Amino acid sequence: MKLVDLKKIISEVLATLPKPHSADVVDEVFLSIEQNDRLFRIYSECCINLGKAKVNAAGDNWVKKELGRTTLREAPAQLSKLIETYSVLNIKAAAAPKKLAGVGTKPKAKGPTAKKRLEQEARQLLSDYYTANRVSLPPTITLYRTQILALIRAGVPVAEAFARPVAEEAVLFLRFG
Repeated sequence: MKLVDLKKIISEVLATLPKPHSADVVDEVFLSIEQNDRLFRIYSECCINLGKAKVNAAGDNWVKKELGRTTLREAPAQLSKLIETYSVLNIKAAAAPKKLAGVGTKPKAKGPTAKKRLEQEARQLLSDYYTANRVSLPPTITLYRTQILALIRAGVPVAEAFARPVAEEAVLFLRFG
């Protein structure tokens, strides 16, 4: 089990808890996990694989992040036996910082540029296809990595981008032996 599994069960539990969530919502989430056999099994497997301290800290953080709240203080657990302490959260979600209209310099770009995103996507597509089809691809395919990547960035379907250099190599082999 991975922390992703824990994140899923925490989201599931938060959806079932009455709203508005109290300041002790972290303790309530862990109590709900403790009382549900299926959720407790997933939680336990995560603890075995990753360690209880890491799982509990990650769970505490995910509750805060999902609700958009901050920690007021740490407190000993009153409800759940799964955790020793938990974060008591502020009642209101953390307010986004206010920006003054028209003041300051031009806004900074958020995240990678479109060109970088395209490059990252192309690399990921190349990697995924190669990993899935490595056995059926010729050993020389790695020599054409740059060419395949350029084709994928240009919008050529991934399978076709891999097939073109192989076809060109076959033509050259037939032509020049």
